[in-house]
Amino acid sequence: YIEQGDGFLFIYSAENRKSLELAKENYGWVVRRKQHERDNVTNPIPGMLVAVRVEDEYKATWLTDGVEEGNKLAEEMNLAFIQVSLKNGRNVEEVFIHIARLIKKYQE
Repeated sequence: YIEQGDGFLFIYSAENRKSLELAKENYGWVVRRKQHERDNVTNPIPGMLVAVRVEDEYKATWLTDGVEEGNKLAEEMNLAFIQVSLKNGRNVEEVFIHIARLIKKYQE
């Protein structure tokens, strides 16, 4: 499926460091599979790193450690970054809109 993919979502739990490491490993796997098609510096793989979070109803703000690490990693991997909420659906639709735009952009 990777060879036929046009865009990729690398999803991790903002509350679980191991899942961020797995997202990074999956990204490396995709880059190796797609390297014959593109140079990830000048022609990056259309993708997003997505931080998924279930918010604690007693906390007004999201935990920032996992999100900050994810944002930094996304920059290193040349990916877009977004946070989504499982509790209220925040940014879920935006993920799909953004990945569709990235795919279209890199197909031109």
